[in-house]
Amino acid sequence: MRVRLSVSTAVFVVLGLLLGFATSTRSALARLPVAEFTKDATLGSVSISPSGRYLAQAKLINDGKKTVIAVFDLDNLSVKPTGTAMPDGVTVLSVQWANENRLLISAMELSADTDSNQYFGGIPRIIAIDRDGKNLKILFNNKRLLQYSWDTPGWVHPLPKEPDYVLMDTSDEYGRNNLYRVNVHDGSAEMVQKGTKGTYNWLTDLDGIPRVRWDGEWTSGKRQMLVRRGLTDDWDVVSEHIERDTPDIKILGFGDDPTTAIVASRLGTDRFGIYEYNVASKALGRPLFQHPSVDVGSPVGQPIYDPYTTKLVGISYVDDVWFRKYFDPDLARVQADVESGLPGEAIVIATSWSEDRKRFVFYTEGPTNPGTYYYYNAEKHQATMIGRVYPGLVERELGEMLVIKYAARDGTKIPGYLTLPPGKGDKNLPMIVMPHGGPELRDYVQYDGWAQFLVNRGYAVFQPNFRGSGGYGRAFTEKGHRQWGRLMQDDITDGVKALIKDGTADPKRVCIVGASYGGYAALAGGAFTPDLYKCVVSVAGVSDIPQMIADEKSMHGSGSEVYNYWKKWVGDPSADLAEMKAASPIFHVSNFAAPVLLVHGTKDNIVLPNQSYRMEKALSAAKKQVRLVQIENEGHHYQGPTSKQRLFEEFEKFLSANIGN
Repeated sequence: MRVRLSVSTAVFVVLGLLLGFATSTRSALARLPVAEFTKDATLGSVSISPSGRYLAQAKLINDGKKTVIAVFDLDNLSVKPTGTAMPDGVTVLSVQWANENRLLISAMELSADTDSNQYFGGIPRIIAIDRDGKNLKILFNNKRLLQYSWDTPGWVHPLPKEPDYVLMDTSDEYGRNNLYRVNVHDGSAEMVQKGTKGTYNWLTDLDGIPRVRWDGEWTSGKRQMLVRRGLTDDWDVVSEHIERDTPDIKILGFGDDPTTAIVASRLGTDRFGIYEYNVASKALGRPLFQHPSVDVGSPVGQPIYDPYTTKLVGISYVDDVWFRKYFDPDLARVQADVESGLPGEAIVIATSWSEDRKRFVFYTEGPTNPGTYYYYNAEKHQATMIGRVYPGLVERELGEMLVIKYAARDGTKIPGYLTLPPGKGDKNLPMIVMPHGGPELRDYVQYDGWAQFLVNRGYAVFQPNFRGSGGYGRAFTEKGHRQWGRLMQDDITDGVKALIKDGTADPKRVCIVGASYGGYAALAGGAFTPDLYKCVVSVAGVSDIPQMIADEKSMHGSGSEVYNYWKKWVGDPSADLAEMKAASPIFHVSNFAAPVLLVHGTKDNIVLPNQSYRMEKALSAAKKQVRLVQIENEGHHYQGPTSKQRLFEEFEKFLSANIGN
């Protein structure tokens, strides 16, 4: 049955005004302000209570300076919602229900409350409050040293047989990640399972008994997945991998029988699928779900758990758009119902639901929808909009994203995405080539803030999933090993040439822009195909591969798993130095014809700033056009609004000067 969008769509927005929530009423602009693309989300963490009667949400007010946790009574929407204001400067990470009356709020950078002194400055905390905002408690408040831990406590299990308690993990003063039974009323905690110094994650069965543990050696980069031997204190290693690599098997959850787990595995096959797994014999059982062309469950995708039992009820995966495969038939029917009513959305996710599964919160997203929350009544087959995550971003000023497949020079079909600027047609466009980072990541159909900012400025954006990308099976990824600047770059080049040949891109107005590995690919484009690009933008990009691997060796050690990972991907300096230099743009600055913009955060510890600093010096010495922008105190990811706004402003000036729009 098709979902009917309710005529009461605006009710949450109207009630939100009572708490000072801002809504967007301005008319569409041809060019949206940069700040609209860089500001924090206005609405988030929308969650429904176990009975389905109450709806909680985190909302930014006062121009993003304060967060309010609002609770609506869905059975009486004429009643003003309760609003609990967080102290100024608090970032709310999540809001979820511990039980019908109690909320758990994960927050960071808390400032002191001079009246009660219940907030602590600069430390991630979990706060428990009643739905009316009363009886605030900091969890772990009986553990003096845990109050000052910089580790954010994580929700592990709801303990449904004990509604006043939840199972959480956090690290103690020795760095061990332990499991604690936490009282959500008074905030006290007691340890129930001790981890090791390297433990960083846990998984329990449906009764909350810890069954799986993940340990890591942070210097070497080694990671292990361990399974508990019955109910003893003995743990067996099931798999090992390195920090940046993808393990061949990962336990995702449990069903009714704790001896049978459900795993994502590619053991003996090219792509990940979902299987049953016997934890005693360590043997794969029957397959539950596989896809003919993409990985399922890992490295892209997430398990879906019932919030009240933690039973694994489904899996999400990406095949251009996000799909959600439910093993539970009731949830599968609800998912299909909502998807049929919102056919234009690339992502449709049930973020929470009532225990009787009659009321749901759905999150939707697509290229022109930066995020929208809906309340869905399953009995009435009725969806009501709760609100937009970024109300200032106008849908008609964003671009539709097209799925394309093009032939590489060896005949391989390469998947990619083309986003077109609205109102500009589809021919002879100025085009930005934007290869992703990783490189073992991938792009897919979604709202992409970088791409949509550029599209709103009049550029088409091309995002290729070149060989070396993740999510298409082991063989597709491993084709990228030791192919930086070679096959991986050829796949990008062939896509650009195909779009020029079919008339989409104006060959005189093509620029390449990328971050991290994408920043390397941008520099490689300028160095190895200088006639193809009219400008180059590298954000935190690698310019010197031998220097990069030397830095990894210095940071992690020559015997570390991390160093060995990079030798697999880019080469061994003791044997492959000539080939590594041949693929490094810094040794080919004489080839550059296009002007170059380099951007790097001064606190980047993933790709060290020396990669951009030295590239700027080399280009300048070769009398090439180059500009280096250093963003103070910024790391690798540019997630803060101030840094991102500076980044986008630099993009806009540089691209306009070199390829116009």
